[in-house]
Amino acid sequence: MQAFRKVWLTALVAAVLVSLAPVQAETTWAKVKAKAAGAKDYTVLYKYDGPSGVFDFDYRFAGDKVRTEITAAPKDASRRGTILVFDKSWAADKIRAKTGGGMIVRNLSHKDVTGKPFYQSLFGMIIKQASALGAPKVKAAGDKTLFTFGSGASTYKIWANDKAEIVKTERKDGRELEVREFLTHNWDTSPSMGF
Repeated sequence: MQAFRKVWLTALVAAVLVSLAPVQAETTWAKVKAKAAGAKDYTVLYKYDGPSGVFDFDYRFAGDKVRTEITAAPKDASRRGTILVFDKSWAADKIRAKTGGGMIVRNLSHKDVTGKPFYQSLFGMIIKQASALGAPKVKAAGDKTLFTFGSGASTYKIWANDKAEIVKTERKDGRELEVREFLTHNWDTSPSMGF
């Protein structure tokens, strides 16, 4: 019985010590920023739910070219299959969109384009928006790291995996909530960028 009590007490002490040890985050904000900035190109599939609607995107970034395809639009099926292409060599201030009704061109200042990733790096945009709210609070969240920027009505939460890849974001600006959930990441694969 004494031996059992000693083993049990040792296990209890070990559990208490482990729970008191500081939790280590899987990655750092510097690594997340470096991952995004260091890629010559990338492709991600992601789900978006926010003020602009609910969509699934196939998003491709390659420096001066961006291709975004709406692969699902549960609340507006007519948008499914729309492809938006920004190619700086074609026009530095416009994007083209191929829809079921044909081709349309929008200036970067158009309300459907401004502040969106259709003409800029999606991860670069996220990092810039979050960093504008100051330094993050960092904590481990299971096998992810959670970076929380801002407080109150303006907050930006970013979850990253141990590869320093952003896997989810939640941006709250006043009463509006914008959520992106990233399903895949492909880095430096020279993706197809046309229609």
